Formats: sequence, structure tokens, C-alpha cells
Amino acid sequence: DSDVLERLLRALLEPQYKKGVLVDGFPRTTAQVEALTLLYTKMKELRVNCDPRHLYLYPKPRFFIAILYVSEAESLRRQL
Repeated sequence: DSDVLERLLRALLEPQYKKGVLVDGFPRTTAQVEALTLLYTKMKELRVNCDPRHLYLYPKPRFFIAILYVSEAESLRRQL
């Protein structure tokens, strides 16, 4: 989990993702969900506590989650 999270967070710092990103297959584990929740909470906290003149530097965090159900066989096929 730590490797996946580190790679994702480093990639999200890239300028091309400034306006958002679609991440397929994440989160997959409880630890990843907890890390995503922590990130969201910290982003909200930074926005609330920032100087109002710099609010534009801390956009309101928005996460949209889509859940797609596939059969176990299809899931295994996609992982190979």
C-alpha cells in the first residue's frame, strides 16, 4: 500500500493534474481508503485555516467515486 500511495501522491503533484485527475482502480484496500480520507481531511483543514486572501491556492477538495461491479473471473482477467 505504501508504494502505491507514494507513487500516486507524487504523480498528483505534476502540473498537468492541477485541475483534477481520474484514478482507475484506487482505492482498493482499507489502508488506501484511510489514506484518501486523511488526504481529504487535511485538504479541507488547510482551506479552512488559510488566509482568505490566499483561498485560491487551496481549492475545495472534491472526490467523486464510481463503483463498477465485475465478476470475479473478469477481475482476474484484468489483473493478468
